[in-house]
Amino acid sequence: MRITKLLRILLGLKETRVVDVGFDATGLVVDVAPTWRRPRCSECGEICPGYDRGHDRRWRHLDVAGMQLHLRYDTRRVKCPTCGVKVESQKREAPLKHTL
Repeated sequence: MRITKLLRILLGLKETRVVDVGFDATGLVVDVAPTWRRPRCSECGEICPGYDRGHDRRWRHLDVAGMQLHLRYDTRRVKCPTCGVKVESQKREAPLKHTL
């Protein structure tokens, strides 16, 4: 079993693939990416053109073997025709409907 698959299973990452694993001064760093290719709007969930990336965004996960664990991903911004400029979101089966 590859280390990337083992980490994906141990960390419970759904719809996320492990791209790379490494170490830095703080501990273990796991580079992740979504399993889908086309970015989606975080507001309505529609597939939109991506045009920019934020660099080196990190999320702290639970410690592993006494080391800090960080998930790292370069988030994409999308230009949604309905919602404007947003950060990409997780994959959704259907767009959210706003009800009052």
